[in-house]
Amino acid sequence: MSIYRPVKVLLSHVAASLGLLGTRVRHANHYLRRTKNKNLDILALSILGLLLLGFITKNLQTPAERVFEKEYTVEEASDLDTALDHSKGDYIHSFPEPVKKALQNVIQHIIDNPIDGHLDKQKESECNTGKVAITDTSKFGQLTESSLKNCIQVSDEITAKLKASQTAFISKIRSDLTVKYDSIDGGAFHNEGIVMVGGGKFSLFALTALKAIRANSGVQTRNTAPIEIIFPSDDDDDKTFCESVLPVVDPSGLTKCIFLTDVFDRPSSSNMPAQQLKALALLVSSFEKILLLDADNYVINSLDDYFSHNELQERGLVLWPHFWRRVHHPKLYDIFNVGIDRSNVVRNCFDDVSPKYMFQKEKLDETPFHDFDHAIPDGCTETGQLLINKKKHLDTIILNLYLHYNGEAYFYPLLDQSVGLDGNQDTLTLAAHVLHGERSYYQIKAPIESMGYWLDSQTGSPLNDEELDSVTAKRFYRTAWLQHDLVNDWNFHATGNNIINDNVYEREITFCNQWLHDHNDSFAKADQAQQIDQCRKSDDFKKTFEYIMKTSYKLSDISSLYKYTPVTFVHSFSPQYDPWECSQREESIFHTTDPKDKTKNRSISIHYRMYDSKMSRLTNYDLELENWLIFKEVLCEYPDSYKKFSYLAKHIEATETPEESAISMCAYIRARVKYLQDTTWST
Repeated sequence: MSIYRPVKVLLSHVAASLGLLGTRVRHANHYLRRTKNKNLDILALSILGLLLLGFITKNLQTPAERVFEKEYTVEEASDLDTALDHSKGDYIHSFPEPVKKALQNVIQHIIDNPIDGHLDKQKESECNTGKVAITDTSKFGQLTESSLKNCIQVSDEITAKLKASQTAFISKIRSDLTVKYDSIDGGAFHNEGIVMVGGGKFSLFALTALKAIRANSGVQTRNTAPIEIIFPSDDDDDKTFCESVLPVVDPSGLTKCIFLTDVFDRPSSSNMPAQQLKALALLVSSFEKILLLDADNYVINSLDDYFSHNELQERGLVLWPHFWRRVHHPKLYDIFNVGIDRSNVVRNCFDDVSPKYMFQKEKLDETPFHDFDHAIPDGCTETGQLLINKKKHLDTIILNLYLHYNGEAYFYPLLDQSVGLDGNQDTLTLAAHVLHGERSYYQIKAPIESMGYWLDSQTGSPLNDEELDSVTAKRFYRTAWLQHDLVNDWNFHATGNNIINDNVYEREITFCNQWLHDHNDSFAKADQAQQIDQCRKSDDFKKTFEYIMKTSYKLSDISSLYKYTPVTFVHSFSPQYDPWECSQREESIFHTTDPKDKTKNRSISIHYRMYDSKMSRLTNYDLELENWLIFKEVLCEYPDSYKKFSYLAKHIEATETPEESAISMCAYIRARVKYLQDTTWST
């Protein structure tokens, strides 16, 4: 490799990053110009300053195709088996016997002590609670305690049974299950790393997720972070993936496979739902500090400082929010002996920085239940990514497994009340809250966002940015969720808290001076400071000032604090990067007649992107292109490469002509790569 290449890479990337930064600065400047008062100017300037600092320190990264350098490339091999000869390192993790016994002890106790029966999931006719978005203030009235009690009915008998079960299990955690871990010489887990679940089609997703991590996770993280991929079974095809595909894709030796069947018998792990597998992955991982990622969740910006962040050090758990407010049944708190202070409103949804008089209801029983002190804060948890310290939260992880094991029967419906939410994503939050309280976790404040593409409703054709305004009948297709950066989110939250308090104080003093002028006879003669103090203590003044502040309060103003928090994760779920399914359904292809054909008998196929131009403003990493490039590299460069993936082999071999099916899949992949290369913004 040329000695100048690293310099060229850095310079080109700095230029690209500054271009992207310029776009964000222009957005911030536009926001600043629209700001109409001095106090919000301060807010906007502070946001801009944090934006500049955070972007410069976290976003100077090298494009994937250059960071993903290796001494030996797959193009140079005639087949994957040859590539294996050039790999290094042991790619399969083995468990020390004491750790294995501690793991088995936890699972065996959960399996041996199930809660009998099940909860009636049928909603009552009086239930008016549904999915309420965290920003949809018009529906917050559906979330009062009385409303939440009117959905799924929980009898006193079931409450008592669940309370007895969880009390016994938590006692077992403290007296035995965690004690076995504490007694292991040298400790059961060490260091820090990234964990995801593989197996079947998730192994394909893991390839693309792994590439994104190594490309984008930051100067410190991308070349040093170990990764563990957890497999529910020890099928030969999964072992082939670990022994022959993984070393080619990541020759660093930092990525290893863990097979649950090395610890548990096959029935205990092979048929687990995805959420339970993720819960088990937290327990079996060898890491002390874990970033757990779904295999279809992609890192597009830096993870530097995540594992050393103050919130992880102090609290031990960082969570990311979903779109929805919580609908947990109030009886859930009784079951776990969590006392809710119904006299103390401490937040308004995700706003925990504004003075509470701005949003508190005159009647406390009209308050959304989860705004009371000691309730779990909004919004619901989205577990496509989470950050946890096992030393602080080993008991939380074990209780989470218990909740999942009894989830379908009891805890999922208690969490989501059968209104279409995912109660299985809120069990870890519940476990931490029950065992350690609200201060034991930090949930990202920046609201989750959507990304996707637009189609013309009449023609079905994809729409670019220039066409959107001119087409009235159009439909948005959501393909991914966007989750934001921990470091910048925490900075914005801390700064926003200070700014809002200063803003309120300044407005109070200004209003007090006007009040003194209008009500001079009501106050004793004194110097200005003393009069201000008298004014602020006046009941009439406080009542009037708080009324003015309350009538001008908007929850949307609080969300603007996080408007420029960088995106770190793209959870791409519809469609997933499944080369077989995408090729069969011809995903992201629009069929139309050839405009050059006067007979209009000849059709053409037009590829389009599944993310709109927003993606290019978030990162320099062309996620679509990089994902399809790796599929082309691993699946289409050698004969029968698909056979190394059990998921692909199962589907392709089931067709009438497997060879032609494989060729057709690769034709789609190559066409996709060609189109994406022609339209990329990546430098």
